[in-house]
Amino acid sequence: MKSPMRLLLAVVLLVAGLAFVPGGSEAQSWCPDANVTVQPSFAIPGVTNTFVFMVQNTGSGELNLTTVTVQFSWEATSHSLGAMTISAGSWETGDVMITPPSSVTTMSATVRLTGYPAANPADSGTCTRSVTITNMGTNGGGILDAALMGMLLVAIVIIVIVVVIVVVIVVVSRRGKQQAPPQAPPPYAPPPYSPPPSGPAPPPTP
Repeated sequence: MKSPMRLLLAVVLLVAGLAFVPGGSEAQSWCPDANVTVQPSFAIPGVTNTFVFMVQNTGSGELNLTTVTVQFSWEATSHSLGAMTISAGSWETGDVMITPPSSVTTMSATVRLTGYPAANPADSGTCTRSVTITNMGTNGGGILDAALMGMLLVAIVIIVIVVVIVVVIVVVSRRGKQQAPPQAPPPYAPPPYSPPPSGPAPPPTP
């Protein structure tokens, strides 16, 4: 009988201990109200970029974030964005300047938000948000090359259309300026022949 009782007591103590674990990994009440986006959402490996992370509070109360950190997928350490106090419906930003390695193929960033709602400081915890960064280099499938090719094709089509319009305008204007050719003068016709008068000439007048 002692063994089942001890087992039951151990289970009760374990459950009670878990119930009083201080808030940490995920804050259930305010975490859904914290959204994170990044701009630009793309990068080229080997090129230095300044990523701006925007933390938005979509809830109805003020949110106090004591620590905001960012860790990129190709790094083992994180970058601090400091503390943020975000009003309801507002946002705050923080930026990180970094150069992705030339060998990286996939890019992402993990943002950790540690804080609490101003109306309930006891509801403290840490929210984790992940954002994807599109690889615009050759390792990312040639997305940049495809975009440039598309822009080039559009430019060629526009140039062709402009050239056709100019040619049509020139042809129409030239046709309007053309005049009817001058008419040739009628062929020369000699006057009709009249014979001299017959008979003696009249005497001279004295």
